[in-house]
Amino acid sequence: LALQRVGGIIQNAGSVQEPFADAKIFFFFTQDCSSQLYESEHWQEELLKAKLFFESNIKVTDHQYRLRTYHKTFSGKEAVDLLLVAGITSSRQDAVLLGRAMMVEYNLFGHVCDEHEFEDSDLFYKFSH
Repeated sequence: LALQRVGGIIQNAGSVQEPFADAKIFFFFTQDCSSQLYESEHWQEELLKAKLFFESNIKVTDHQYRLRTYHKTFSGKEAVDLLLVAGITSSRQDAVLLGRAMMVEYNLFGHVCDEHEFEDSDLFYKFSH
């Protein structure tokens, strides 16, 4: 979904409006997908837009769990809700996959104790910056 909606790199062969799905649907690349794509200014701009959207729209607050306060955090459930409401993903499962990609591939955020991957739950995450 990120390749389709954020980067504009892939497109559904049948319908421009139809989102990426785990199904027997054909997609094609809209751009040259050489290694230069990842280094190009356009790709960096698209990643920055996605990062800025997520950072500026996720509600970051202090959360408490077992008498401990986790400052400037958000829950996985809150992040999944945001991705769904914004229309970036079409299901909670897709939002989890995108969240894991942002967490692992782009190091955008991480679990507060570095013990869990991204989940649609009340686990807390914080931005890496």
